[in-house]
Amino acid sequence: MVKRLIALSLLVVIVPASMAFAGERDYRSPFSIGMGARELGKGGAAAAGLSNAGAIYWNPALLAFGDRPEIQLFHTNLFMDTRYEFAALSFPTLSSGGFGLGIGDLSSGKFDRYENYLPTGEFSSRQNIVIAGYGFSPLKRLAFGVSIKGVLIDIDDYRGSGFGFDLGAAYAAGFFDGLTVGIKATDLMGPKVKLNEIQQRYPSAFRGGIAYDKKFTNVSMSLNFDIENSEKGGSDIYTGGEVGISDILFARVGYMGERATFGGGLAYSGIKFDYAYLGLDDLGTSHRFSLSYSFGGSVSQRRAAHENRIVADKIKEYDDKAKAESRQRLENQLAEARELEKQSDPYKALAAYYSVLGLDDQNAEAAQKIDSLFGRIKLDISRQASNSYIADLIERQLSLGDNYLEKRQFDKAAQQYGFVLILDPQNQNALKNSAAIDSIKQAQLVRDRATAREAIQAGNYRRALEALDDILLIAPDDQQAQQGRNQIYKIIESNKHLDKALRYYDQENYQAALAQTDSALALNPQSEGAKGLKHRLAQYTAKETTLEDIKHNAEHWQIYLQGMDKYQSGDYEKAIELWRSLQQYYPNNPNLKRNIEQASDRAGKR
Repeated sequence: MVKRLIALSLLVVIVPASMAFAGERDYRSPFSIGMGARELGKGGAAAAGLSNAGAIYWNPALLAFGDRPEIQLFHTNLFMDTRYEFAALSFPTLSSGGFGLGIGDLSSGKFDRYENYLPTGEFSSRQNIVIAGYGFSPLKRLAFGVSIKGVLIDIDDYRGSGFGFDLGAAYAAGFFDGLTVGIKATDLMGPKVKLNEIQQRYPSAFRGGIAYDKKFTNVSMSLNFDIENSEKGGSDIYTGGEVGISDILFARVGYMGERATFGGGLAYSGIKFDYAYLGLDDLGTSHRFSLSYSFGGSVSQRRAAHENRIVADKIKEYDDKAKAESRQRLENQLAEARELEKQSDPYKALAAYYSVLGLDDQNAEAAQKIDSLFGRIKLDISRQASNSYIADLIERQLSLGDNYLEKRQFDKAAQQYGFVLILDPQNQNALKNSAAIDSIKQAQLVRDRATAREAIQAGNYRRALEALDDILLIAPDDQQAQQGRNQIYKIIESNKHLDKALRYYDQENYQAALAQTDSALALNPQSEGAKGLKHRLAQYTAKETTLEDIKHNAEHWQIYLQGMDKYQSGDYEKAIELWRSLQQYYPNNPNLKRNIEQASDRAGKR
């Protein structure tokens, strides 16, 4: 009987909602145990640097930094037949932040009920929590989050429920790669639960944390430190670290309050199993387990693919727009020529059809109309009763051409002088001014083309675009200028992808860097920067090879052995040269990389 009374007392301690009988004093939420064996193995320090489904519990802002959808299941047995379980789901999106859902259950088995020291039956306890969270990133490295929670408590014949919410923020430092800072306010306006006429509120708590993650070729590490201050007073420190090997095997150690924690994990193909050990002083030990599964494509890869589609659509849009504009100019010019012909103005109609041939030199309708109109113009001139009519017509056309020339509207001026030369092929004014127009235009085109070339060589693409636009003002159908402008747009977009690739490379996110590099080369195959970066990425992204792969090629194996001979004889530079020549065929070969590193170290010590 005494043992059962002790069990009941301990149950009351672990289930704070049942402490309503103690008066108005606040107690921590029963769900402050935490969730996720990985985080608990690191001492429960997880306010920053977390990107899995556990973010719904530790800091909702971190949902915005998730890369793949994940489901996580957590289980631990406490003492006296008390179990704690939590299931969490996170779903990151391309542009709308990350969403999360968590469900927790804290339950205890059957306990004897006593009234007046006499047994009257049995009772059990169950507390449930449901959390819905959302994290969003208004700026590239800054995220905010909110989670809303509902709590249901069922103890014997007493039931109560309440609602509350958490707020969080996180910042991934750009000045120090791998460093993340996070803060979380827990149970703001915490759930108020009423049992047996007495209402109790979960106390608020404020936690700040810092995390540092670093990934090397085959080894990763993370360090976390959190400090939490509860409304009920006092501060707690949580800290821990993790070392991973090949993203498969993990070992963890941490410090939670006054207790040490230990843990480990295994991961393979999106499935992770984690374990944490925590001592509970006089209450024994606690073993905590998590199983998680990441599914679907990564957000970074989907974002890169999405950006590639946007670039491809933009290029197609540029090309389609240029073709549509060319077709529209052709149709407009044809319509104008037909209208002038209908108005019995053969001279202007003739010029309009010439403009059509300038846009499409294979246009059969324009060529046929030009032949026909020339015949009509000659016949009209031969029928005039006097030369005064022709002279007057020439004078009017010259005056109109001079007016256009003064306004530097060269195309219209040339058109008028062309009419004059049809009537009087030897007219000196028309010949002189037509030649001047051609000279001015050609000189300007030469200057603009030179400016465009120099700007492109200097990488000043904005100035190059201005020069090409000037060319197109003078010669709207200049194919070289149109192609040059389209190519510059592609170079600009290519450079944007290359900048992203370099940032990913610095962050050691080699797959994302490779996707951006491929996009850059698709737009600008001549980009030396992109080609060089892809060559460097090959040693991280290519399939790992072994010595056996080199042995399969007799010529390559001889080169490898020659390098070994040079290394043994102390000719480290030659050994490095030979081994590097093999890296173009075996870019991700750990033997070659190790040999080159060792030879470089020895060469530097001489």
